[in-house]
Amino acid sequence: MHLNEGLPEFPPEEPDEKPVGFKRVLLNTCQSEFEGADSMRVQLKEMTGPQRVEKEQLLKRRTLGNIRLIAELFKQKMLPKRIVHVCIRVL
Repeated sequence: MHLNEGLPEFPPEEPDEKPVGFKRVLLNTCQSEFEGADSMRVQLKEMTGPQRVEKEQLLKRRTLGNIRLIAELFKQKMLPKRIVHVCIRVL
């Protein structure tokens, strides 16, 4: 919350768009990480041996970390209920 309030907004990529704040960048990154886990699961199915075990652990750690971040953002009222409900349904 403090970073969202204290940091300046990023300039828009297109001239007719609004500036992008820290909160929006953070939420977009969380969303892409959350959705990117599916592609990593598909890649895991094709792997075998010690590589697969290592990648499974990495995926699990990243997914759990992202879930914890989403929960903390919700507790800080930076994330609406409907997004959390979507995350829960996906999980």
